[in-house]
Amino acid sequence: MNFARKLAKKIMPHKLSSAEKIAKIRAKVEEGDEKGLRRQQITEATFYAQMIPNALARLKIATITKHKNKLQINKVRVRPPILIHEDYYMLEINTTRLPYGIRIENLKDPEVLTTLSAACRIEVEVKFNPVEGFWYLIPRRGGLGIIPRIIDYEDVIEMIPASCDIWAFPIGVTENKRLIWIDLRKTPHMLLIGSTGAGKTVFLKSLIYTLAMNCSPKRLRFVICDFKRGPDFKALAELPHLGTPLPVRYDKTVTGLTETGELEHERTGDYMDRILTDLGEIVEVLQWARKEIDRRNAMFDQDITDIDRWNAKHRKAPLPHVVIIVDEIGVIMNRLAVKEQSILTEQLADIAMLGRSAGIHLTLGLQKLVKKILDGSISDNIEARIVGLCASGPQSAMAMGNGSWSAARLPKIKGRAMWRDVDGELEVQLPWVDPKVAIQLTEQVINKWVGGQDSEDKLAMEVFKWCLEEQNGDYNTDRVYQHWRTMSVNRAQIQSIRDDYLLKVNEENGEPEPIFRIDGVDHVMVPHIPGVRPARVITKAKYDQANQPEEPPAELPPPAPKHDVTPEELFAYSLEQLNGNFAYKKLHAAFQERGIPRAEIEKIGKDYEGQEIQLNGKTYLLEPSSGTKPRRLVACGLLPNDQPPKAAKNGFGDNARTLENWPDMPKIISDDDQTAEESDEIPDWLMPELQFDGGNQ
Repeated sequence: MNFARKLAKKIMPHKLSSAEKIAKIRAKVEEGDEKGLRRQQITEATFYAQMIPNALARLKIATITKHKNKLQINKVRVRPPILIHEDYYMLEINTTRLPYGIRIENLKDPEVLTTLSAACRIEVEVKFNPVEGFWYLIPRRGGLGIIPRIIDYEDVIEMIPASCDIWAFPIGVTENKRLIWIDLRKTPHMLLIGSTGAGKTVFLKSLIYTLAMNCSPKRLRFVICDFKRGPDFKALAELPHLGTPLPVRYDKTVTGLTETGELEHERTGDYMDRILTDLGEIVEVLQWARKEIDRRNAMFDQDITDIDRWNAKHRKAPLPHVVIIVDEIGVIMNRLAVKEQSILTEQLADIAMLGRSAGIHLTLGLQKLVKKILDGSISDNIEARIVGLCASGPQSAMAMGNGSWSAARLPKIKGRAMWRDVDGELEVQLPWVDPKVAIQLTEQVINKWVGGQDSEDKLAMEVFKWCLEEQNGDYNTDRVYQHWRTMSVNRAQIQSIRDDYLLKVNEENGEPEPIFRIDGVDHVMVPHIPGVRPARVITKAKYDQANQPEEPPAELPPPAPKHDVTPEELFAYSLEQLNGNFAYKKLHAAFQERGIPRAEIEKIGKDYEGQEIQLNGKTYLLEPSSGTKPRRLVACGLLPNDQPPKAAKNGFGDNARTLENWPDMPKIISDDDQTAEESDEIPDWLMPELQFDGGNQ
């Protein structure tokens, strides 16, 4: 039985499903591309290995010798193998066997490199150091094997630099899978020219999904016109970005009868929030767009001259950019009368000329550029163009707008086109958006932005909350992006949130704005301090506290003493133990066990200096210190100059210049009412009688 099953498997192989067949076919195509790429690389490397020595020889960077009566040219040699880098071919020069008289300086001379670049038809660079040797680096040439035949939208999105703005979207990839991307604000209008199957619709889907994922519906609106009525745009029908910001037209609907029998009508606005397929709708949309440009320009002034400056000042109520996409503009023109064509052409020309500053953008798709469809007044104002394979050189020259026949030389590969703008032209492979991926992208856009008008602010609040919880409020752009990049948030959105919510002071009332609420508490984002910290989210209360004027500090009451030593105890100890000297050091040594510091003793001495002190019923005075002598306590009854004189020792007798009752001496008043101290003469009765032994004075 087992043998029969094995035999049946060999005879009847497993039937592949449709998905497995597609995967197998794609694998074969990729395998064929890899083999073709390898053959192309080997051919190009061999060409350069021969071209460089010959070009150097023509510059006389070689020698001529005679061997057996024949002249022989000794050229610079390339040492095998040739390295094929991801971006360069690397050819090493054999510097150990250079021709006689040839130096390294000759090989890397700027004029020599210019000649080599002209010979190889691509810029040649040099890499040299004594250890690794001397190398010529040649960028890989673009060709059928270099630009990929197919590039998925998911791969292209990953290639967009993190530093790009939210208005950036990819055009495609060129040589060596180098991404070409542009900014909607800098390239406001585009023409897509190519026959059916050239990839115009697929490119439009990549443009719409990229911008819709990065920009909220209140900042960006799409008006999509599809007159082919095919399934290509069905996945976009549920996008929240569809429709104009203001009604294009108003409809009257009968809702009932009034009491008098008249019809009641309800006036409703039509925002065109669907895929437009009727001819009259696109005509009305273009008329609305022309009036909207005038309305917005009337709102601007000398300080606010475009939509970006307006939105920077009115963040809560921005003017959305409106991208009007018409997949087949030629169908419209062919169905309109000549007069109507003239009116529509005039409107398109005005939008192309004036729409950039007002944020109204045109993206027009057509199969062939002819004057009947788009005359010069429209095409001359649209520099950016994606042109697919053209049937002839003159047709390419008209479609490219610069006389180039390059679109006629494109390979017959789906999605291959020429990209042309003010900087020049490039051959690119447009990104491929798989229908299943388109459905998933629509769901991602809906999940991100549907949920109210403040969906974008909801993302900002989540970011701010994370900063408060994890970063102490710091809004470091790099750290925030590294955390939120896994949640389909790019660096441009992180920078935009910071710029929108950065603190500004209202010039009229001096109040900070904007103020946002997190968990019921008002917060603001203060700007960064260079070299100190990044922008920071703080509470409004903390901001107000930091900006309040400083008030002088209130006088605090003197702190209660931590010891129980009184000034009276210090003074009593000075009288009893220190002979009246108020000596800090000795007082501190005597009372330090009770916790009084020396500074406190010094302060008491300064506070009581010159004041009367009552101790044991007597009055004392604390004298000032003099020199190294400390302060001293003296009794107020006996001042130093009023003490009784000591006994005379000069033989004049005990009563010489003395009074028996000195302390009870009455105050002496002279004739001119001066005190004894103020009088110059001494009364006779005050002078004692002096007796001398010789009778001589």
